[in-house]
This record gives sequence, C-alpha cells and structure tokens, in this order.
Amino acid sequence: MDSVLQDVRYAFRRLSTAPGFSLAVILTLAAGIGGAAATFSVLDAAALRPLPFPDADRLVRLREVTPQGDPFSASDLEYLEYAARMRTLASVAAMRPLAVTLTGAGEPARIDAAAVTSSIFPLLGIRAAYGRVLTVEDERDQAAHVTAVLSHAMWRERFGSDPRVVGRTVSLDGRATAIVGVLPETATFPAADLWVALDPSPASDNGKWLDVIGRLAPGASVRAASDEAVAVTAALAQEHPRLKGWSARVEPLQDWILGPGLRRMAWLLLGAVATLLALACANIAGLLMARASGRRIEMGVRAALGAERWRLVRQLVTENLLLGAAGGVVGLLTAAWILFGVSPMLRDVLPPGRMAILDGRAVLASIAIMLASTIAFGLFPALHASRPDIEGALRAGGRGTTPSNRRWSSALVGVQVALAMVLLVGSFLLADSFARLSRVDIGFAADRVVTVPLSLPDRRYPADSRVDFFDAAVARLAAVPDVESAAATATNPFRQWGFANDVTPEERAATAPPSGLLQAGWRSVTPAFFETLSVPLVRGRAFTAADRGGAPRVAIVSQSLAERMWPGADPVGRRFYWGGVTGRTRTVIGVVGDIRDVRLDAPVTPMLYLPYGQLPLEDMTLLVRTRSGGPISEAIRREIHALDPSLPIAEIRPLAANRAVAMSAPRFRTMMLAVFGIVALLLASVGLYGVVAFTVSQRTREIAIRVALGARPQQVTQLFFRRGAALTGIGATVGLFLAWTAAGVVESLLFQTSARNPWIFAAAAVLLTGVALTASYLPARRASRFDPVRGLIRD
Repeated sequence: MDSVLQDVRYAFRRLSTAPGFSLAVILTLAAGIGGAAATFSVLDAAALRPLPFPDADRLVRLREVTPQGDPFSASDLEYLEYAARMRTLASVAAMRPLAVTLTGAGEPARIDAAAVTSSIFPLLGIRAAYGRVLTVEDERDQAAHVTAVLSHAMWRERFGSDPRVVGRTVSLDGRATAIVGVLPETATFPAADLWVALDPSPASDNGKWLDVIGRLAPGASVRAASDEAVAVTAALAQEHPRLKGWSARVEPLQDWILGPGLRRMAWLLLGAVATLLALACANIAGLLMARASGRRIEMGVRAALGAERWRLVRQLVTENLLLGAAGGVVGLLTAAWILFGVSPMLRDVLPPGRMAILDGRAVLASIAIMLASTIAFGLFPALHASRPDIEGALRAGGRGTTPSNRRWSSALVGVQVALAMVLLVGSFLLADSFARLSRVDIGFAADRVVTVPLSLPDRRYPADSRVDFFDAAVARLAAVPDVESAAATATNPFRQWGFANDVTPEERAATAPPSGLLQAGWRSVTPAFFETLSVPLVRGRAFTAADRGGAPRVAIVSQSLAERMWPGADPVGRRFYWGGVTGRTRTVIGVVGDIRDVRLDAPVTPMLYLPYGQLPLEDMTLLVRTRSGGPISEAIRREIHALDPSLPIAEIRPLAANRAVAMSAPRFRTMMLAVFGIVALLLASVGLYGVVAFTVSQRTREIAIRVALGARPQQVTQLFFRRGAALTGIGATVGLFLAWTAAGVVESLLFQTSARNPWIFAAAAVLLTGVALTASYLPARRASRFDPVRGLIRD
C-alpha cells in the first residue's frame, strides 16, 4: 500500500508539472466519455430498457395485413375470433384510443383515454395502486362509461394524489362515471390519462379500430404465433368473403412501442459515439507516446538504478488512471449538460414515460467506458515507455525520438483521420437527408395556420348538431378581423395517424376482391378546407354547404388516387364504393393535389375527401389561417366558448409547430452526428498538429544545420508539411473506404439521399483534407522561421 500511495503522489507531481498536457488529455477524454454516456442514456431509454411488465419479452402485438400488404387494425369480430382460436397466445386483449371530455374535476378538459378489455390488466401484470382495475362486469356497462381507472400521472396532476379519489364520480362526455382505481406509475402503456372498459361484440359494425396485443403461451414463439394468425385469418376469409385477401402478423410488443426507426437511430448514435471515443483514445495515446519520448532520461535512470519493468509500467498506469478518473468525472458532467440541452428534443423522440437520464446504469456504463478507455489509450504507451534503451537514453541526454515512436505516432494520427472521415461522411449524409426532408413538398401551405383540436360529446351533439356546430364555429372564426379563412378536418396534421379504407371504382367492382380494390386514406372536411390550406383544386369543384346528409353522396379525390382508380381518364362524375364492393356509391365531384399530413418521410398517400356534412365525426381539428400570423388564441377561445362555454380547448398550436415535431427525430440524430463529426474533425486536426509540431521540436538541431547550410524556408516547410500531408492522405483514403463499406448502416434513416452519394463523400473528404493540411502547415511554417544560431547554441 505504501508503494501504491507513493505512485499516486508521484503521479500527481508529474502531472502537475505539465498542466497543459494533463488538461488536453482530460478534456479529450471528457468529450469521448461525455458523448458516450449521454448516448448510452438515449440508447437505454430507446432500446435497452425493458418494458415495465413481467416477462415483457413474451408480449406481442397482432396486426391485420391488407391485401395490399399494409398493416392495419382489427375489428371486434376478428379480435374475438383470434382470442377464441389462437393456441399460441395464452391471453389476448384489445384496446382503442378515445378522447373524452372530463368535467366534475376542476376546469372541463378534453383528455386522452383508452378503451380496453379487462383482460389487458392480467396480460400486462398491472395491479391498481389504489382501488381496483376494470373487470368483465365493467365491460358489460361500458356503453355508459359507468366506471374508469386513472393513470398515475392524471391522478397526481388533476386530483392532487388524493387516494380518496377512488369512489368519486366525475362526468365523461356528460355521463356519470365512477373512478374505481388508480394505476401504478409504471402503467404507461397504452398511453392515456384515463382507461374505460371495452366490450367487443361480434355484431358490431364499428369497423377496424382495435389494436390487439397478446402474451405468448409457454413454448410458443413469435414466428409460430404469426403463422397461426395467418391461418386464422384465412379461415375467417372462408366464412366472411369481405376478408378475402387479408392476412395477419405477430411482432414483439416492444417493436411497436419503441418503433424500429427509434431503435435504429439509437444504435447508429452509439456506433458514432464509439467511433468518436476510439478517435479520442487514439489522440490521447499519441499525446502519451510523444510525452514518453521526453521521459527517456527518467525511465533510463530509474531502470539503471534497478527499477524493474513492471514497476515502471505500474507508475505509468497510475498516471493514466488519474487522468482517466479526472476525464470520467468531467465526462459525466459533460453528459449531464448534453442531456439537459437535448431533453426538449427528446420529449418528442422517445416513447411516452421514457426519459434519457444519468441513472445508475448510465454511471456504471460510464465507469466501464472510462476503465476501458484508460486501458485502450494508456497500456501500449506505458509498455513502450517502460522498455527504455538505458545506454542510448543516457548518452543522448533524452533528445529526439526513436523510429519506433515516430512510426506509432504516425499510425495513431492515421487512425484519427480515418475515423474522423467516417463520422464526417455520416454527418454529411444525415445533414443532406434532413435538408431534403425540410424542403419536401407537403402539398399545402402551413404558414400562418393554427390548429385547434375539438371533440364534441356525442350525447349532447348528435350527427346533425355536430354539423351545425362546426358550420357556426367556422363562420364565427372566419369573421374575426385578422382571419383569412377557417375550416375543419378529421386529422390534426402531423399530430395523429390518418384514416384509411377500401375504395373500388363502380365499373371494376365485379372483378375486384370482396375487400375492395385498394386502400386509400380519407378525411372528413368542411367546405373551406382546401382554400384554408391552399390545396390546389385541379379539376371539378370543392365542397359546399349543400353537401349534407340527404344530398347526393359525393367525394373529392387526390391526383394519385384518381390515377390509380381511373388511369388516363377524367374521374369527375365517376362513382365508387367506399368500404368494400357493395352498398351505395359516391360520386367524384373534384380532384385536388396530393398532400402529406401525417409523415413527411412517407410516400404520398392516395387520398379521399368526404364532406363533413355527410360524415359528421365527433373529433375534428379546426384550421384557422390568419393574415398577419399574429396571436389569435384568445379570439379563438372567445368564439368557441360563445357557442359552447363547457367545451374544453386542449391546445391551440401553429401548424408549423406540428411539422417541426414531425421532424424532431431526424433533427435530433442529425444534430448529434454533426456534433460528433465536428469534435472528430477537431481531434484529428489537433492530433495531426501535435505530431508535426512535436517532430519539429525534436529536430531543432537538424533544422539549424539545414538552414546554416543554405536551405530555404520553403524547403524546411515542405520537409515537415510532406509528413502531415502523407498522413492525411493515407488516413483519408482508409476513412473513405470504411465509410463506403459502412454506408448501409445509415441507409434506412435517409430520405431521398443515397448512402453512397459520391458528391457527399467528396465534400467530406475536401473538408477533412483542408482542415488537416492546415493543421500540418502551421507548425511546418513555424519551423521555416527557426533561428539556426539559437538552435546550435542550445544544442
């Protein structure tokens, strides 16, 4: 122990005599460890942390698959058939999202709810924190919403964490509802503030609205469950011809909650930060190798006095551990700062209930990274420095570097340049993809438009009353002085998923499958919708107030849908079936341009528009375009509450902000990789600068002699610049090869950008080469100004 403490004290003294070197190592290591710790926290929240349910790896999601191969939700009948026929699932549950108006608990509010079957609670292993969960008896009374359970967040924020809330009666959409329980804090799926019972019926005609989840039976696999679901769907198609062509698949529940895109992003960032950490270790190893050259006398003297090699290694490793510990502490502070800075973006990226924080797992991971990094950057320099040439070191007086030192320093710089090139190419690819995504044509004008989601309680607003309400609301808002136009649509753009259904041209119904010809998105909209969003009317007419119930059933189609249903023909006046191949038809009265209102990075969806007067939904979003873009929230609230003072207005949000949220994940990963690329560029440049500068400092005698013999400054500059240029060229070439090989890793995250775009590779190469050559030229230029007299006298 005495010798260990002696090593620590001596290490402190040695490091304190070179504060610049120590600071450079600590900051470099902090950049690597800080980035790694922050990225691990994001990865842990996005992909590694298991779902908070017992045996979460046994939980799955069952999805219908349309005849066109698109995933879809299930109907009541199909859910009940899956629950009855599937043997690979030990239990099955269904759920669907709701929006309900809550009164009787403070200000009226429109809240997100979930209608669930009672089987979801034992399936997920959820027990009530207070009271009880929903039961089969609650399902039978679900039509009246007589019972409900609260999420933990809702209980805390709306009811002040009062356990006496159990048994309290509130009003949901005008119905008296008893709160029978409060869920635990871990019950964040499905994401809702309040849960009510769902009672699926085989006779229900509510369409395909249900999400189905299950728990695998003992010994069953996801693949076996998926095969059985396909077989059940095929059997159902024999009994119900309208299901012909449909299929099903089963996938892990975690893939649904987290999403493959989020997990790919997290692993990409981890790979990027691992590359950055390797670059930082190579940079520090280069500094240690250079420092070891200046300690040849010390190592030689200590070896001459009898110090064994392992004793020298232990001393050097102790110094490295002190540097690593300091770098680790600063790195954790850096990680906390990074997470604090990116937390607003992560709220829109991570699933509900998940946060990227520096918890115990992240700290332990950081300690492991610190130890691994210390070994990576310090072991070889320590072994190399502890093997001194005693006679040579004492005779040379410690001047100069050995050829071995120079070779290893050059190799480490080449590694840094290569790794920096990989990160730069990746950041350039994501930046180009993000720029293209930012410029993608959404088909409508989002500027100066605000969105106002509204939901009308169905007990107070039957179908005709809904039409009257939104007619009045749109008219009142359009009359506000700064408002240019107003309308309403069934989907809040970029804030929720759209709707889809089967469509079939009347003349092709006889040959189309019973399920319909193709799937198309649909929106129920008020007459001024296209005017408010500046969606171009290509042919025909827009909706009017006369397109109501009792009038001829009409529709407007997008250009892509018109081309798919009636290629090369005028669709205006054509009739089609909506939802199958039988029943009443609708007549096309107009064609409008294509839009993207759900995902920016998805292909254009063929779209069908229906007049709100003929399809009056409860949940709609008001769109209000202003002339000046100024604040209008108070005017909107005033006009809505003039029609119904009890109607809650959850939020008034600019449509441009919705679009910004839709770009949050691409923005986050682009920003993170850009930061990694910049840090990598700086580290590689500093490493190259340091190697050339150290070489100059070790060859002062040679420079003095060359200048004294008549060498021109340009020749001296070229002597050292050539080495930096050679290292840059070799490292850049290797880096381009590695980036080209690994380009497929980021391909799935790119939008309209080729992962092997030669222009992007060339741009990254030009930037890195330019910065690296500048870093080489500066110390080489300084060498050309060296005073030979001072060099010879000092020598």
